[in-house]
Amino acid sequence: MQDSDNRKKMDRRELVTLSLSLGVVITAVVYWGIQISGVMDMLEMAYG
Repeated sequence: MQDSDNRKKMDRRELVTLSLSLGVVITAVVYWGIQISGVMDMLEMAYG
């Protein structure tokens, strides 16, 4: 019984960790995309 309770807690921790990790990765990808867009705009302004 105690192992089952411990496993449920581990599953919840794993789910929270996975959610936070995905949030960080998605945020990084969005930020990277915005930065690339800004660089492309600056290059277009510089070189026409």
